[in-house]
Amino acid sequence: MVTVALAPQKIGLVLDPLSTEYTNQFYLLENLTQRLVSLDETGNYKFELAQSITKTNELEFVIKIKNGFFSNGEPITLVDVKKSLDRTISRGSQHVDLKEYVSKTEIKNDALYVYLRKYSKNFLYYLSLPDMGILHPDQYSKDVITCDDFIRVASGPFSYFYDGKDYFLLKNQFYSITQTNYPEKVKLIGSWGYDIMDMTLKGDLTLGQVGLRKYLAKIDQLSEKSKVRIIGTPSDSLTYIIFNEKSSSFKNKEHRRWLRTIIDKNFSVPVKYQDLGRRSKQYFPPESKAFLSEEKVDEVLKQQYLKSKPADFPENVNIYTYTSAYDVTLEPLLKQLELIPDINIKIHDTIDPYKKAEMFKNGEIDIFIQIMSTDVRMPVEAINFEFFSQDAALKDFDGSVRNHFDTYLATKSSDLEIESLQEISKAILRNDQMIPLFHSAIPIAYDSTQVNLEGLSHLFIFNFWKMKTI
Repeated sequence: MVTVALAPQKIGLVLDPLSTEYTNQFYLLENLTQRLVSLDETGNYKFELAQSITKTNELEFVIKIKNGFFSNGEPITLVDVKKSLDRTISRGSQHVDLKEYVSKTEIKNDALYVYLRKYSKNFLYYLSLPDMGILHPDQYSKDVITCDDFIRVASGPFSYFYDGKDYFLLKNQFYSITQTNYPEKVKLIGSWGYDIMDMTLKGDLTLGQVGLRKYLAKIDQLSEKSKVRIIGTPSDSLTYIIFNEKSSSFKNKEHRRWLRTIIDKNFSVPVKYQDLGRRSKQYFPPESKAFLSEEKVDEVLKQQYLKSKPADFPENVNIYTYTSAYDVTLEPLLKQLELIPDINIKIHDTIDPYKKAEMFKNGEIDIFIQIMSTDVRMPVEAINFEFFSQDAALKDFDGSVRNHFDTYLATKSSDLEIESLQEISKAILRNDQMIPLFHSAIPIAYDSTQVNLEGLSHLFIFNFWKMKTI
């Protein structure tokens, strides 16, 4: 058994591929469901359950599958694959509205035929998401799937388990798609309230995301001889300010633009934190195809900045964030906002993560500091989530994001792909609903005497079937 700091989903709560609001749910579903394909860290596709995926023309894919098994020993059939995809197509998911692209699926000649309504360069990418995880008949027949359903049966390398006290992932003994020498049992613990770094140093924890506050406090305890290793890059997440459209405050565009003007003029990342964070005035990090050069950013922003403070600008600017925010973003950087001259900013880390969505919807929060995980391989996932998902927080006010997104999806030219993504980046800059602050690392500590993570980057650190036990 290995013990990891990944918040479990409690008995009775929703754990459904169609609605993954939090990152830990996404990670759990990656372990509990099997996908047809996966995406490596360079953006190349690898077959998982799929034996082959043949593109007969731009609008038709033929999928054949390998022999796969659910955790109860039942074989995974083409019907299961079809019904699982059909559920996502008909209902839509958090990361893609598949019915926009797929007209129908049918089984014939021992294969699943998928017919598209229109060309989609990202079809294989969508198949790699947990949103498209293969479900058991007892699951895909339900309107809402809970974590209890994955205790009964799962298609992935693990099933779920609760012993009345603790939550676990149990190895699917019938899973044989990839390596088999992965952990038999993964104990899940919520990271909040635990000193992850200290537990890992003591050998009580195998792997976990280290709260940045704790990491900064204990970084001196790491050495070349330490059994604890750290994985993470300064483009793991983006911290940004978002104005709530449901709120009655800061409706005035001039107020929003002045706040951005004064922040961009005064906010920076000190040298001592530059291994962990990078100042950013745009949504995407330098490794992304959607990244804009400094000259292009300045060209857009010079049209957005104000030369003087509006006379009716609020005396106090209260910005809220999660109670757990400083475990995943750099507190010293956010506190710098309170030191900006000629404006009275106050940061309040008082919002319960599980109540934030409802409070946002009800307009109870005016301005919020959001922390968003990033995946530099596929900027389309972030665009889908931020603008077009069921709980999208950003609004495409003039339709420019949708127009350029559709161009990106339709083109077969790599140059036009990059151009379209960069136009979306410009549109986000012109959109006065958010202020990017910085990209930062999410340090993940692991005990090198318990597991071998050779070949794994931070992108796959919670794919527990890819780690090897020692």
